[in-house]
Parts: sequence; structure tokens; C-alpha cells
Amino acid sequence: MKKRRGILLSMLLILLLCVLLLVLPYGLFYFAMIRATALNYTDDLTEGSFSFLTREERPGSLFYRGEGKKAALVVITFDPDSGVSEFTIPDACGDYPVVELGGYVGKGGPCPFEIEVKGLPSTLGVFPSGGTFGKVNGKNVDVFYHDVTLNLGANIREIYACQAADYVETGGDRGEVHVVRVYFNCDPANRNFYSENGRLYDKNGKLVKGFFYWDDSFLS
Repeated sequence: MKKRRGILLSMLLILLLCVLLLVLPYGLFYFAMIRATALNYTDDLTEGSFSFLTREERPGSLFYRGEGKKAALVVITFDPDSGVSEFTIPDACGDYPVVELGGYVGKGGPCPFEIEVKGLPSTLGVFPSGGTFGKVNGKNVDVFYHDVTLNLGANIREIYACQAADYVETGGDRGEVHVVRVYFNCDPANRNFYSENGRLYDKNGKLVKGFFYWDDSFLS
């Protein structure tokens, strides 16, 4: 009787172990998904030409990392008629420290940083930085460059950027492409990025992609 009971107990333990091995990977996967979602931005704020995403970690929550409040700058609205072409990225949005350019919102939707040109007509297409095109949609294009200077502070630690060139139909066989080109000045106290000759590099010396830089040409 004792031998049979021991065998049944061993079989039960083996069965429980098998179930655990089957369920654990899925549990870890869903835990990671929930954690990633919990760390994404949830709210948005606008101050002048700047649009931000914000989030707040509350002490005692399951995923608290001690960061408290933080913000990401996601959009700068550039008005060519304003005469203002230099922007200093704020160190804070209210009492939210600005630590990223671009980020992820809600359940993980990407929200890259970009500079928008105010007053453009509705665009029919966008082309990522680094592209060179002689024609767009089979039409000849006139290219307009909008040059801006960005002053990057010491607190920015991550950048998710995807600056695009906007294509506008003008009728006939022609169109317009509007390109925002950036010249960077980075605070020497920033430990994650540095600027050199108007271009931005990470701490490993790699060029930060996702921008048209001040001397880039859209057309080859």
C-alpha cells in the first residue's frame, strides 16, 4: 500500500512539473507584455511648439522602477513664417522631466519624434530620411528645405526618430517636397549623445539615424 501511494505521489509530482513547464513560458511572455505596456506613455500635453507624452510611476506598483514622472518630446511644430528656427528642447514639461525624444504609447504603439512644418497643404506621401528621389509619383518636384537648429540638453537618454519629407501635389506634372533639415547642438554634460559638426552621435560614436541633417540633399 505504501509503495503504491509513493508511486501515485511521484506520478502526481511529475504531472505537476510537466504542467508547470508548459504554462511557465506563456506566463513569462504575458508578464513581459504587461510590463512593457505598463512602462509606455499614457497621456499627452502641448506647450507652445512642443507636444509631449507623459507617464507616472507610482510607488508600490508592480512595475515601479523609481523613476516617478517622465516625459518624451514627440513633435516640434515649426512655423517658417515666424522667423524662429532654433529650438531648445525643454528639460521638463511641467513637473515631468523630459528624458526621451519619441517613445511608445498605450499598448506599445510607436510614436517617433518628428518636426512638423506648419501650414503645409495635405500631403499625399512621405519619404523617410536618407531617401534620394529625382521624381515622385512620376512627377518632377521642387524641393524646399526648412533648416532648424535643435539644442539637446543633458537629460535626453533615448531617441526614437523618423523625420520624413512631405510630398504635396501642385498640379500638372509637378509637385513639392518639403524637407526639414536639422543642425544639432548637444550639451557636453549629456552622457548618451554628443554633437559634432551639427550631426548627432550616440556614446558609441554611431550617427543617430532618423533625421535629415543640415547638409543632406534630398535629390541625388
